[in-house]
Amino acid sequence: MAKIRYSLQTLRNNADVIFDDAKLEIESGELLENDMLRITFNPRLGGGISSFYWKEKNFEFTSPKTLVAGGGMANCVIPANRIPGSFYNQAFVRKSAAKDSITYEARILSGPLQNLVLTRTYTLLPDGIRMENTLANKSTKTQEVSWRIQNFISSAKGVWSWPTPDWVTIFRQTGKPLNGLNAVVQDLFRAGWEAKYYEELNASLLFETGTADVRRLYCYFNMFPRASTAEWYYREFKLAPGAEKKVVSSIRLLKDQKKFYADAYGQRQKFEVLEPIKMPKAPVKTDLSPVFKDYFPYVGGGGNLNQPEMAGFTKRISYPQSYAILIERLFRIQTDAYLNSFAPGRLIYGGMHQYLWKKDGTHTLGEMIKRFDQKYFLSTLFLYREDVD
Repeated sequence: MAKIRYSLQTLRNNADVIFDDAKLEIESGELLENDMLRITFNPRLGGGISSFYWKEKNFEFTSPKTLVAGGGMANCVIPANRIPGSFYNQAFVRKSAAKDSITYEARILSGPLQNLVLTRTYTLLPDGIRMENTLANKSTKTQEVSWRIQNFISSAKGVWSWPTPDWVTIFRQTGKPLNGLNAVVQDLFRAGWEAKYYEELNASLLFETGTADVRRLYCYFNMFPRASTAEWYYREFKLAPGAEKKVVSSIRLLKDQKKFYADAYGQRQKFEVLEPIKMPKAPVKTDLSPVFKDYFPYVGGGGNLNQPEMAGFTKRISYPQSYAILIERLFRIQTDAYLNSFAPGRLIYGGMHQYLWKKDGTHTLGEMIKRFDQKYFLSTLFLYREDVD
């Protein structure tokens, strides 16, 4: 359950009340449990798994999701490339419960996916959990759906593995800083699984998805104690009015393992190790321009402040339109806060400039930069890839 706890102070009778402290608390909901595992769910925030606890080793494989930070397992991300999307933080209602299973359901009440219903049934296995997710179109129009499942898991020392037609690909998560490799995308996979072997536990966390509906396996790596993710993307599909789409997956804990996981076929294959490549030194070294003498960057952007309401609109308009209206005000606010540099990331896209150029050939942002003697960084985005979210 999610709740907000306030600390109140009244100055005098029938007078002002001061909220001097507020604390958001996320409490786990219901659970399924056997001799090996205790698995807890949070229907208030997406109906996913908030705890995957191994009793024997006193080890927690995930961390609870909050309103401001990702966490948990079995998170449904719809659309696939947008977090939080429609169901990620949605409140679910329990539809049924038994000793070894539990079912939740939620409906989208507005927006492009209005009346799309997601039913989530979890069934306890001896060594894990089986997940059956069903999307039903209760609207009167065809729905186009893209979908992925996201799992936050411990970044403790271990070895990741994925199946390909020619070998098993592995990545050793040693705890050393990740300066060059922080994600793996597998579009060519032989079987529908991905796994992480935990060296200190002699156990593997195995995610099984099948291949009929899954188009991509994806993992994002973090440094311990921050969690990494194991994810898979379903192929995009259309749901006619009244139609349903059901997918089944599982998360299993395999104990008494001696090395990284591979299925029966993969154990006969060779393995390939993914390793970051050390980049060469810059071929040329030059001094900075004199304009940067005695300069220390104090940088702001403003993108998160670009909301339609701030631009005077009551309905959603395009990002470039509201940006062009707000940019002068946002720039003054940052200058008044003693920021000396401006780094708007989205201006690398040409479409952002169509409302900033004026008929006299001047550029709104450029004129503000010159007027307030600010430094301007085009972007901190060095590499763009469409296959990484």
